[in-house]
Amino acid sequence: MKIALMILAASALGIGGCGCGTKGLRGEHDAAIGVSPNSEAPVPLTTAPVIIDTRSQQEYADGHLDGALLMPHDAIGGLIEARFPDKNTPILLYCRSGGRSEMARRALVSLNYTKVENLGSLQDAAAALKKGVVK
Repeated sequence: MKIALMILAASALGIGGCGCGTKGLRGEHDAAIGVSPNSEAPVPLTTAPVIIDTRSQQEYADGHLDGALLMPHDAIGGLIEARFPDKNTPILLYCRSGGRSEMARRALVSLNYTKVENLGSLQDAAAALKKGVVK
């Protein structure tokens, strides 16, 4: 009876057994759920980029990228943190020619956003993202 309890306790604790080691027990499935196969730390899951139109309300109404949010360049600093508090959120910006989206990019970088890219003009952004313009 005593030996049976020791075997039961050893198997419950994972002592002995298959000899496959922890690396063999963890693998691709764990990475798919956000756990690195080589550590206990969560692996960030892929986040789709946020597309932001930095032009005016009227320009946005005249035509914008499908799925783009409107955050004018001169107001983006006050709007972004409430909507996207994670500073590692990938953010893609565009405007008419690239000037206002560059000002917005600099504002976001100064707020410690780490993955911000200026795509330039509406047409450049549409081509880069292979998205259509909608009204």
